[in-house]
Amino acid sequence: MSDTSRGPGWWQAPDGKWFSPQTPPFIPQEGSPTPPESPGPGFWQAPDGLWFPLHQPPFHPAEASPPAAPEIGQHGSDPAATGSSGEPWYQRTWVVVAALILAFPVGLVLMWLSGWRMPTKIIVTSGVAILAVVALATSSPSPKNTHSARTETSTTEPPTTTGSATTTTTTEPPTTTVPPTTTLPPVTAPPATGIRIGPGPQASYIVQPQPAPGSCHYTYVGADPLPDPHCTPGAINPQVTQGNIGSTICRSGYTTTIRPPESVTGDEKVASAAAYGYTGSLHTAEYDHLISLELGGDPNDPANLWVEPNDRPSTTSTYNSKDSLEDKLKSLVCSGQISLATAQLAIATNWVVAYQQYDS
Repeated sequence: MSDTSRGPGWWQAPDGKWFSPQTPPFIPQEGSPTPPESPGPGFWQAPDGLWFPLHQPPFHPAEASPPAAPEIGQHGSDPAATGSSGEPWYQRTWVVVAALILAFPVGLVLMWLSGWRMPTKIIVTSGVAILAVVALATSSPSPKNTHSARTETSTTEPPTTTGSATTTTTTEPPTTTVPPTTTLPPVTAPPATGIRIGPGPQASYIVQPQPAPGSCHYTYVGADPLPDPHCTPGAINPQVTQGNIGSTICRSGYTTTIRPPESVTGDEKVASAAAYGYTGSLHTAEYDHLISLELGGDPNDPANLWVEPNDRPSTTSTYNSKDSLEDKLKSLVCSGQISLATAQLAIATNWVVAYQQYDS
């Protein structure tokens, strides 16, 4: 295993690692039973033990197609929709680059689905986010107040003489009304993905409305649940930034100062369970912040909260595998090994993949 190719025949896994021709990937054959250590059907294994979905096949520079390409309908795609290298058309480099230029939100999604190396994905995502913030900040119009002064002329009618009596009629000038000054609200730059900007910590929390019952659906990778991105895309605390992590999330005891009370989250948890159709025990299911408070997640935005079924069948508490990942990512952010935005994007996009990358 190496970080770079060392010659002909070497192939690359989606996490950027290179392997020699003598260590081929393990791709289960069609119809064969799923190995017990696999996250589920439709995954293949690299020699270092990591599992990847079949739509992210190993990259073989010197071959015309990837090994053991899945058939249509078997967690794969139509060969006619892929290029000569076996990758889907939407993962080709020129398609991803064009999408990043013309429609960067779509381009970011395609880039994260492609076989680009992880450092490249992180650098491009951070660059696009910075450019978006700068573009929105510089394009905000400055309010201008232009007062159009109108000069009204007082008109005095000539006197009307009737006999010896003279009557004079005078027209008063009209009152000029000046329009009030209008100040535009400040522009807040949104994140570069589906993650929202929440309202942030409140002095007093109230129960927030949840999605309609049955409108949200879990996705599972093995025994690990993922939230519905339409109901729970994640939301960040606007008061936490990369520049102040030392006085916020990296300060001991910070999360206890912003966490909503159980008198509020208890009612929200019941409503969220109904939205996801969850009928299991609420004693072992966590009312979870998708982007945790220790990673700058919003405390009480419904877009950042969901009832998380426990992936440990015999557990008697709410502690689960995602909790371990949250602690690991906080350690990496506070030690300067990864940025705050990288950690937030990884855990909100697919916490199972992030767990395999950072905490396995």
